[in-house]
Amino acid sequence: MQPSAIVIINEYSGGYTQAVRQKIAAALSAYLVTYVDIDDDVASSVRDADLLVVAGGDGTLSSVFNKLGAVRPPVLYVPCGTLNERAKARKRFAGHGGLVLGQAADRLFAYVLAAGTFTPIGYVADVRAKKRFGRLAYFAEVLREYRVHAIPAVLSADGVEYTGDYTLIMVVKCDRCFGFRFNRMYVPESLGGHLLLVKSPRSKGLSGKIRIFFPFFRAFFLGFRHEYHSSYVDFISFDSLTISLSSPVDFDVDGEKVTLSGAVAVSFTPYSAPFTVLDE
Repeated sequence: MQPSAIVIINEYSGGYTQAVRQKIAAALSAYLVTYVDIDDDVASSVRDADLLVVAGGDGTLSSVFNKLGAVRPPVLYVPCGTLNERAKARKRFAGHGGLVLGQAADRLFAYVLAAGTFTPIGYVADVRAKKRFGRLAYFAEVLREYRVHAIPAVLSADGVEYTGDYTLIMVVKCDRCFGFRFNRMYVPESLGGHLLLVKSPRSKGLSGKIRIFFPFFRAFFLGFRHEYHSSYVDFISFDSLTISLSSPVDFDVDGEKVTLSGAVAVSFTPYSAPFTVLDE
């Protein structure tokens, strides 16, 4: 019996071209192929399929995972987004086991959950600009999003509490984010993650922006080989995390905007079916 494949393509992804569709067709020559829109009932569509093919960026992949419900088909990911952070990490760490997904409240994520300075860039950059200029489209948003945030939060990481106002809260299950390969502690098969906290200075003006420049430079340009704690930066390994927010906060979840509030439990579980990247 001929195997079946369900294909979801985000043609608005920054790196999508007709060559991507041709590449998929060549890879699925042995399959009975059905194309499905991401806004359709994805879980029902893939329930009896032998393979789910997802072509798009990190946000597309994350959106599909969140539409699957309890269905866990084998996934072939065709990265054609702007940054493709999940695919790059997967390729770099090929052979290190299956995919591990994060979960915050009822939202799954493939590599990052972040709020604060610079994080809206992931979901506010213009789609047409990303198609035309690629990652340069994000740079146009950098100055606009270079501002001090004050997110009051209590974070409990493996029972250790961190309390304060933060200009950046980032949970990362990847070696890279924002195009920077900064997390040298990343272990793909681990069921834990890493937490980066950058504290908010008192000033929200120019002096505050100058003050947060150095913590961001420390974090993303120098990176981390081990846990790190200073006056403004904490970088922590954790297995169990709860983020307690006093008011709703917009998070960048794999490049998609998600508003979270209250006590948000963060955990990690293996994706229970094969996950491969085309040309991995």
